[in-house]
Amino acid sequence: MARARDLTGQVFGRWTALRRLDNDPYDRSLWLCRCACGQERVVHGKRLVNGSSQSCGCLHMDLLSAARLRVLQPGQRFGAWTVIAFDKIWGKKAHWLCRCVCGLERSVNGSNLRRGHSKSCGCGG
Repeated sequence: MARARDLTGQVFGRWTALRRLDNDPYDRSLWLCRCACGQERVVHGKRLVNGSSQSCGCLHMDLLSAARLRVLQPGQRFGAWTVIAFDKIWGKKAHWLCRCVCGLERSVNGSNLRRGHSKSCGCGG
């Protein structure tokens, strides 16, 4: 049987291998790891080395958040709305400060702008 590789202190994605634990029932090496976000979990050594486990799940959530935050440009028009600037994340959705042709400014969900679900403030513009 091959000798297990010492992964202590090595970084794999967002994981840092803290210490080796006993093998699982299938004789696979287990490691106590700390994610960059602070979570500690037990991870199979093979999953660390081959890159199939890179975080506790926070990396996936960060990537999803980044994908949802499709950047709109100031001056970009959607119906009567003109994008002024990024406003906030609200309920996991990006909202943009927009000005309607009538002059009213409002925070509008970016996906509603892109999909054409929000074309104006309701002024008929």
